[in-house]
Amino acid sequence: MFRIASNNNIDEYADSVSEFIRMCVEDVVPIATIKTFSNQKPWIDGSIRVKLKARTTAFNQGKVTRNMTEYKQCSYSLRKAIKQAKRQYRDKVESQFNGPDTRGMWQGLQSITDYKKKTSPVTDQDVLLPGRLNNFFARFEDNTVPLTRPTTKTCRLSFTAAEVSKTFKRVNPRKAAGPDGIPSRALRACADQLAGVFTDIFNQSLSQSAVPECFKRVLIVPVPKKAKVTELNDYLPSS
Repeated sequence: MFRIASNNNIDEYADSVSEFIRMCVEDVVPIATIKTFSNQKPWIDGSIRVKLKARTTAFNQGKVTRNMTEYKQCSYSLRKAIKQAKRQYRDKVESQFNGPDTRGMWQGLQSITDYKKKTSPVTDQDVLLPGRLNNFFARFEDNTVPLTRPTTKTCRLSFTAAEVSKTFKRVNPRKAAGPDGIPSRALRACADQLAGVFTDIFNQSLSQSAVPECFKRVLIVPVPKKAKVTELNDYLPSS
């Protein structure tokens, strides 16, 4: 369907497929807003918040009725739940040091030491800086000679849907989406469903000796090389 609509144009073909996937993700995947507080303890979950609210309600009612029996029961239930949550959190942190997962071990160290990454605020408010950085980073492309496409089809390579599906299932779901806006988790969870259309795109790209423009886009983040930036060369382009 997408290939026929694009008239075998590899750029339109890849763009339409990517746009359709983004639309499906926006329509199907729910979005939840979660509030966090800087002083929130890591072992506090939804059940404890419910008991906290119940204790507060019982305390307010007890002041009116002068009967604190329910308040005492809620306080005891809350203390018991907190004690159990702390024990479960301790076991979870300890288990992160027993396995071979280095990422989990680092998370355990962060939890024990209460490590928080320092973020430096953006001090440069120059609205022209992005444009100047773009010209500075792209200065090596000024004299680039455009590539000529081969007149004959010399590439006999091709992909199968099984190979593409296997590769998609290896995608790290924790990785952020790229410039195409397709979440990594969507590629992994829907690997079998997406393998067919992407296999066709990849094979058409090989046969035409052309890479779709949307696959060549990249987000460049200028990272300061030192604390005090004095010139454009003090920024390191990172993608």
